[in-house]
Amino acid sequence: MSEAPPGTTDLPDKTAPKVAPELKGIGGWLLLPPLHLLLDMGRFVWLTVSAWSAHAAALAMSGMQAAVGLFALNGLVALYALVCLVRLFEKKSYVPTMMTAFYLLIIAKAVADLAVLLIYPDLSQEPDAVYQDSMGVVQSLVPGAIWIAYFHKSERVKNTFVN
Repeated sequence: MSEAPPGTTDLPDKTAPKVAPELKGIGGWLLLPPLHLLLDMGRFVWLTVSAWSAHAAALAMSGMQAAVGLFALNGLVALYALVCLVRLFEKKSYVPTMMTAFYLLIIAKAVADLAVLLIYPDLSQEPDAVYQDSMGVVQSLVPGAIWIAYFHKSERVKNTFVN
């Protein structure tokens, strides 16, 4: 057995730079978008079913095609969220673009909800419906801006979605 020269040890060098582990895989903050997609799927399916059952007769009599279009949009957003969720777990390289489109779709849907309510005020029986839909726009803009930036700047996202 050879002995170490005097003044040296077998301990690791504390002055050597530490190498950070590569951020890869669905973890960290990247755990939240799948949860958001699942919650949005459920929310939009519930909105479609509950709103349709509550307003179907009134809509058929009044001929408000825009409101019917919003019900259909809820269903389409839920379906698109499912597609995004599947592609996210497949780690496809185009997931950041799909998620950007998803968050922009959520923002557009919130703006469309507000626009329909402003055009057809009789559609809601709630006195503060315009305020609620205005807050819905803000509540979709803030997380949308955060997550769009995350999907385009994050090292974890760049290292994860490579297929």
